[in-house]
Amino acid sequence: MTLKTYLTSLCGKSVAVVGAGLSNRPLIPLLTQAGADVTVYDQSSPEALGDFYIKCTEEGVKFHLGEDYLDDLAGDIIFHTPGVLPTEPALVRAVA
Repeated sequence: MTLKTYLTSLCGKSVAVVGAGLSNRPLIPLLTQAGADVTVYDQSSPEALGDFYIKCTEEGVKFHLGEDYLDDLAGDIIFHTPGVLPTEPALVRAVA
C-alpha cells in the first residue's frame, strides 16, 4: 500500500493523535489534508501549544488538553507519540 492510498483511506475517519510534540506535529496537518476528523490529546494547555494550537483549530482539529487528557480517548485510528507506551491504560481501553 502506498502512502497516498493509506491517506485516502483515512478520509472521513475519526483519528486520534496522542501527543502534540515534535514527533506528531507534521502528522496532524497531513491527516487533516487527507480528510480525517482529527482530535489531538495532550497534557499541554492551549497557551503552551501557542501558534500550533491556533493554526490547528482553524483547520478544524479538536483538542483534549490538560491533566485528564486521555480520559475520553477514542478514534477509528489512534497514533501515539513514542513517549506514550502502548501499555498505557487509556490506549488499551480505546483499542478494546
